[in-house]
Amino acid sequence: MVIIDDSICPKTKPSSQALEPTEGASYHLDHKQGKPIYAHQWVTTMKGARGSFLPFAMTPYVKEEYSKLDMARDHMDQIPDGTRDVYLLTDSWYAATSLMDHIQERGWHFIGGLKSNRVLLNDRVPQPVREWAQQKEDQTSCIVTVGDASYYVHRYDGALKGGLQGTVLACQPTNTEPSESSVRYFFSTDSSLTAQKILLFYAERWNIETFFQETKDKLYMGDYRLRSLFAIKRYMLVLQLAYTFIVQHYQQGFSTGYWRANKERRRSLLLYVYQKAQKGVSLQSLEKELMIA
Repeated sequence: MVIIDDSICPKTKPSSQALEPTEGASYHLDHKQGKPIYAHQWVTTMKGARGSFLPFAMTPYVKEEYSKLDMARDHMDQIPDGTRDVYLLTDSWYAATSLMDHIQERGWHFIGGLKSNRVLLNDRVPQPVREWAQQKEDQTSCIVTVGDASYYVHRYDGALKGGLQGTVLACQPTNTEPSESSVRYFFSTDSSLTAQKILLFYAERWNIETFFQETKDKLYMGDYRLRSLFAIKRYMLVLQLAYTFIVQHYQQGFSTGYWRANKERRRSLLLYVYQKAQKGVSLQSLEKELMIA
């Protein structure tokens, strides 16, 4: 599986008198605040198998140079072909026809969110997916359980406007009142999958959200104070290396591995101090050596 998404790192807007403003920063939409903020935006790709993903590429989005869809295609083109089926997982923003066509040219499959205004070619009649879902409300739906959540699911097998063939799912949680806002839509180019399998695969997209949260919280992804874009890119490479090393070395999730690494570091320091004390090294010498005097 390959996951593509993006995340922003807020930066301080430079004054008009700034001689060396932070390179690559500009205004990007912050979905949490619902407004544009001055930041770096990192288009990120992870790859792996279910439950185990590692960062593959992180590229700053510079509006003047290329689009995020161009960057997503570039990331995919760097991934070598394998012998197994590959599924690209994205949110609805990256569910562009041009990107999905590119995926199919690679022989990959796409599973992602779908915006409610996307148009189906339902019986050759163009129809927004939300209208199709409303027509299905009075018809029998199947109940699909993914993890601890259950959904009423309607399924459409056919084409989107533009001719792309696949499966559309309209999903509403069973514990919510029916409403247009409570329905979410998903699209898969692999129509051989069951509705449950499509939703299970899509749920793996959460791994990249967790990656952003953990690296910002524990590896200080957004706290760099560098101005050169070249230096910032190198910083992000080190961050990806640290994340990958911890996950691979401890063969556990990043948070657990990070906790174990810190515990081992503290234990190693404690043992070092103990051994020095056993040899009669003074407290003043230790403070000087450890640079805490």
